[in-house]
Amino acid sequence: YGSTRVVDAVESGAAYVQPEDLAAAAWVSEHVPEDALFMANTFRFDFLPDFVIASDAGGWLPVLAGRATIVPPMIYPVERTAEPDFNKRLVALAEIAPDMASPAAIELLRNAGITHVFIGQRGGRIDPASLLASPDYALEYHAANTYVFRLLDGKVGD
Repeated sequence: YGSTRVVDAVESGAAYVQPEDLAAAAWVSEHVPEDALFMANTFRFDFLPDFVIASDAGGWLPVLAGRATIVPPMIYPVERTAEPDFNKRLVALAEIAPDMASPAAIELLRNAGITHVFIGQRGGRIDPASLLASPDYALEYHAANTYVFRLLDGKVGD
């Protein structure tokens, strides 16, 4: 009896990847260069502040669209990295999410090699309205609550 009730315990709206995200990922796969690097929505736990995970479908872009994202798989703390400051850089990027149009955030993103921003259907700390209002971003895709922005080259605010 118990196994037949498991279906009722899963809320479809809680899935990281929604149908709208699949359409956006297909668009990314066809229209965004293969060497792109995406900023995605992240989440940090109060009890483990150095542990950063994806909070929407942006974390699944390597699988869904074949494009890199700043968010590693959830098991990354038990793996080794060739970059000694990897986690420090990841935490710094996660911290700027609420204010990604600020000059400091733009500089950090550019220095990290980030070329695009993916905001999934579930949303998160990245505010699409602030990116839409910023001269440093270009909206490349939008459907429902899913967005793809390109970080423009140049000086901050140009």
